[in-house]
Amino acid sequence: MGCGVQGRSNLLAMACRYPQVRVCRVWDPNPAAVEAYIRDMSPKVSCAVKAAADPENAVRGADVIVTAGPSPRDPEPYIPLEWLKPGAMAAPVDYNGAWCEDALHGVDRLITDDHAQMDYYRQKGFFRNTPLPYADLGEVVAGLKPGREREAERTMSICLGIAVDDCVTAHLLHGLARERGIGVELAL
Repeated sequence: MGCGVQGRSNLLAMACRYPQVRVCRVWDPNPAAVEAYIRDMSPKVSCAVKAAADPENAVRGADVIVTAGPSPRDPEPYIPLEWLKPGAMAAPVDYNGAWCEDALHGVDRLITDDHAQMDYYRQKGFFRNTPLPYADLGEVVAGLKPGREREAERTMSICLGIAVDDCVTAHLLHGLARERGIGVELAL
């Protein structure tokens, strides 16, 4: 959902991490953006990239739903919980502007990448109808809190990006330092 930079980079990441993805259904309120997305992204991924007739057609039956539209303080949500199949994962990178309140409260696990950052944006008027996250991504990855415990659980990952960017940058810098034989190992 959303055919801009975030929609494109998320498809590339999914296709890289999950080569078994067979179909990506794309929707955007601008039909020209959908056409450009399909034309530009199809040669870059091994899955079929197809236009969805409407948001419901894009979401129903999908395993992963990425919403990458505008991030207004007063969103007009359009994705209800009933469209999200059991076992699906929602990834709103648009500060959840697309997700109806029943979906936000109805997922089994809602996580974020950074509680403090989400709280900051909540104070700025975003995430008004969003429940507090169950965990942050670090807690799940470190095994401090369980992630999905049953295949049918619906999950939502609201990653605001800054912490994820920091992790990616740190990984790249670590690789360069090791390659060049520079830096200092710290005991943790």
